[in-house]
This record gives sequence, C-alpha cells and structure tokens, in this order.
Amino acid sequence: MEILEKENKLGNESISLLECKVMKGERAGTVKIYATVNDNHHLAVKVSSIPLDIQIGDLVPTDRTVTNPYASGSDISGVDLVINKYIALFVVDEKNYIVSIKMITLTEGELESISWIKVWEDTFSNSHIDDTKWNYIIGGGGYGNNELQCYTNREKNARIEGNQLILEAHEENYQDNSYTSAKLTTKDKANWTYGRFSIKAKLPQGKGIWPAIWMMPADMSIYSGWPSCGEIDIMEIVGHEPDTVHGTIHYGNPHTYTGESYKLPNGENFSDDFHVYTLEWEPEEIRWYVNDVLFAKQSEWFTKSEDGEGDDRHAPFNREFYLQLNLAVGGDWPGNPDKTTVFPQKMIVDFVKVYRKS
Repeated sequence: MEILEKENKLGNESISLLECKVMKGERAGTVKIYATVNDNHHLAVKVSSIPLDIQIGDLVPTDRTVTNPYASGSDISGVDLVINKYIALFVVDEKNYIVSIKMITLTEGELESISWIKVWEDTFSNSHIDDTKWNYIIGGGGYGNNELQCYTNREKNARIEGNQLILEAHEENYQDNSYTSAKLTTKDKANWTYGRFSIKAKLPQGKGIWPAIWMMPADMSIYSGWPSCGEIDIMEIVGHEPDTVHGTIHYGNPHTYTGESYKLPNGENFSDDFHVYTLEWEPEEIRWYVNDVLFAKQSEWFTKSEDGEGDDRHAPFNREFYLQLNLAVGGDWPGNPDKTTVFPQKMIVDFVKVYRKS
C-alpha cells in the first residue's frame, strides 16, 4: 500500500488519520479500510482511476463514486488493481469539509478480483440481425417522451455491416412520423438477474438525437408497473452534449430517478470513436463504467406496489431484466432536431457481452 498523507492543523490540534489499514473486503472485488478519527469528525472515501488533486479545506466530492460517511472496516466496491486503483480517504468535519486526506494506491494482496464468466454475447458476425437473440420494436407514438421517430424493421434502419450492428435514423415521412429509426430488445429471448453487461459502441451526435442502452424488467406487472417496476439505464446521451453520457436508475412510487454523468477528457466526443459501456449489477449495488473507469455506483432505491410487495430492500432490481438498444429522435429531454442536425445518424454497436459472477 502506497500512502501519501496530508495533515491540517486547526489551532493547536492536529487532525489526522489513525491506525489506517487496507485489507481485502468481505466480498470479491472490494477492499476495506480500518481507520480511527477524532470526535466530531467522520470518514469518507472516493474511488478514482487517477490520482486526485483534492485539498484540505475542500468540501467532500459528491459524485457517486464517493461513500460519505464511510464506516471503518466496511467494503469499498468498484476497485481493481489496474484502473480504479486509487482511493482517497478523508477525515471530514460536521460541515463536510476535509480536514485530512490519505491517498491510497491499491497493491497486490489487498484485493481479490471478481471473476466473471461470459454467458451471452452478440459480435454481429452474421449477415443479418440474429432473430434468435433480438426483437424489433415497430411503431411510433412518442413512447411516453414525445419522441418523433417511428421504429421499423427495415434494413435502412437496422442492419449488420462489417460485423457491426447499425441503428440508423432518417428524416423522412413514414406512417405519420417525421423520422424513422430502430430499436432492438432481448425480451423473452435473453433475460438476466444480476451480472456484468458490456457494450462497445460509437454514438451519434446532434440536437434531438438520443441513443440509449438500457434494461427493463421482463414482467413489468411485478411491483405495480412503471416506474415502481424499475428501469436501468446503462448509457444515454443527448446529442447536443456529445462529450457526456449518463447512467441512471428509475424506481419507486412516486417516480424517482437517480444517476450520474461521465464526461470524456481532452475535449473528446463519444461520436469520435468506440467506447465500452459497462454495468455491474449485484443484489445490493449497481455500478457504471466507461472504458472500465468507474463513474457511478448506487445502493439505495425503493419500490411500492398496491398488493404490498416490495418490502425486500433489493426490490425492484431483484428479478429478470432484458436489454434494449435504440436510437430515438426528439423527446422531452434532448429536444427536437433543428437546422444544425444532420441526417442520417448512426449508432454503431461492435459487441454486446453479458457475464455472471463466478
């Protein structure tokens, strides 16, 4: 364990971490840190893929890679020995200001990695979309978001080219809609409860363009339908912000959604190249990654149903969900295309892979 300690003196009192020790966590893929702090202070931790430039006197970060407060000796998830190997351990005062920091770089012996076994994949090696794996959604109607496209099963909108899946949106009058596009799902052909889901894709950009990779429950009637039934958004992007993707869960009654965004560094856009979008879904936690960089984890949600179901703290994310890939046009969130939006627009998917925990 490599540690860089920073101390801050408040008056004559030195606030510092005591008895800090990093060990393997109780679950694979986690570590735990034992530390003692002075009265009126507490611990917080942040997982990172880069060494952090956080100073004493700063407020504790509030993104969803942070655990605040952190209970000494409890598991810290989303870490590994290659990318997400940095942990910032903070001593925090009652107003959430940092009074001491330890930057920890994980080393061999401090982490037992999760072992994932591949259970399903599509690398799009066939000449046509595999109808044993995918369903076409067909039709328009706004899909509850005032979207403008009509989904079709035409090759113009969905096809295989060069071992890649192409979902393509066009501006055209079609069945009383101004745009056409495509949406595929694995419903009833491949459903999963928990696992690791990795999708390599190149995204479109432009005002009113809305690609998404997401999951819905195979039986939406459990927990009284949407939103109580749950929804997992692995990746969404609104085309006028091409450098930022979003990972979100929807749940509860009243409707609640919580999530985090990830922005590419160095002025890059997600339309410039392929990136891998990954979700790790376990009973007590869901984690989001871009190119294996952790950018969010969530462990708190709730649901409610008319028949009293939903008391299980793992509900509604405790049963089978299926995958969806779609390229929407317009809608309440991205807004409608304007004169700057160029058509056609393509969402290109290189692979979809699903794993279960060994």
